[in-house]
Amino acid sequence: MRSRPPAKAIVVGHAAFDHVFRIADFPERPTKIRALEHLEGGGGSAANAAVTIARLGGSVEFWSRVGADSTGRRILSGLDAEGVSTRYVLVHEGSRSSESAVIVDKSGERFIVSERDHAMPADTGWLPPYVCRNCRIGGYGGSPIGRTSLIRFGGARIGIRADISRASAATDRQWRGP
Repeated sequence: MRSRPPAKAIVVGHAAFDHVFRIADFPERPTKIRALEHLEGGGGSAANAAVTIARLGGSVEFWSRVGADSTGRRILSGLDAEGVSTRYVLVHEGSRSSESAVIVDKSGERFIVSERDHAMPADTGWLPPYVCRNCRIGGYGGSPIGRTSLIRFGGARIGIRADISRASAATDRQWRGP
């Protein structure tokens, strides 16, 4: 793990591992179809926001939780490779990390099936009691450690949208694990 300067941004929220399948069109009825492409990589709105900040040159900490499983290790390795500090990601024994299957058609419409371990504790008492001066907080709640829709980093506003406007946008947002 490389050493990083103190965090200037802290992102709190969900991390997942995405399996993205690109298809030409959604079928009219349930059937078996062949994917045009399959990609794997990090996901979750908050984790994606943290990676975006790091790619823009920011120093960022990510606060979340993952299971003590191979998926959790892939999520943490991918975030570390992107330069995101994961020192406050709780690795919870006995829980599974979140995974999603994301199916995206040529027009950017998507269908997502996700699995979150309902046994994963929602308590946030393990997070450090940070005092933040001059912090700007944007976004909206969702889960106990919510989602992010807007972050200010330096003078830039980073919008995080759940919509994918084109099929390649799904691949553009992926960060890779080992």
